[in-house]
Amino acid sequence: MPEQEALGVSVLVVKVNKDDVILIWDGFYCGDAFIGFEGILSSTMIIIEPKLDIDKHFLFYVLKIYFKELNTKISGMYLEHVNKFVFDSLKIPLPPLPEQQKIASILSTVDKKMELERRRKEKLERIKKGLMNNLLTGRKRVDVQKVLGENG
Repeated sequence: MPEQEALGVSVLVVKVNKDDVILIWDGFYCGDAFIGFEGILSSTMIIIEPKLDIDKHFLFYVLKIYFKELNTKISGMYLEHVNKFVFDSLKIPLPPLPEQQKIASILSTVDKKMELERRRKEKLERIKKGLMNNLLTGRKRVDVQKVLGENG
């Protein structure tokens, strides 16, 4: 049996930085945008590099507005993907850079608050589930007279 040789294939790996705007190009969630991640870019995603003077966080929020349009006006028979014509024809509002930064900062603050509230809600739901389990299985007993009062 002859010796086998290596294929000599090179693989291109695209590194993603925290300030890169990422867009899902293929698949069910195509058109959805992300920012704030580090790692290796997936084959179904692209990095958006603005040519104009656009704050990347502002661009991220603008792309979030266009998700439904990008996700519903798709191309492809087997693997749906963002329609490049639709993507290239997006009209992006372009206030001055300081205003873009302020808008992005405000929206980022709201996102952080929403995430905090989501985590708090999840924690309360876990506590409730545990209490329900303990109370409904009889592991914990409730003094009904004490809860309702002596005349309850």
